[in-house]
Amino acid sequence: MYDAQGLRRELARIDDVQTLDNAVFSRCRYITHWSMGPCERELDWLAIALGRLEELARAVWSSTGSQGGIGTGLLRVCALLIEWR
Repeated sequence: MYDAQGLRRELARIDDVQTLDNAVFSRCRYITHWSMGPCERELDWLAIALGRLEELARAVWSSTGSQGGIGTGLLRVCALLIEWR
């Protein structure tokens, strides 16, 4: 799942918001702290992961009637980044 293609293959199996959130945070840290060149591949991965994170967050809201610890800001950020890409 390191690259965007691998993430797409496994996307349906990812159903844990916290795990995916941690992966997104880790990728953002890589981009902002260690990447030494163009980040197109990382941004593609990030857009895919954020799209799935948004789906999972909405599912939590609709099934539980609560945010389940997920802030509305997260959904806004996801939506903005997906539109940007």
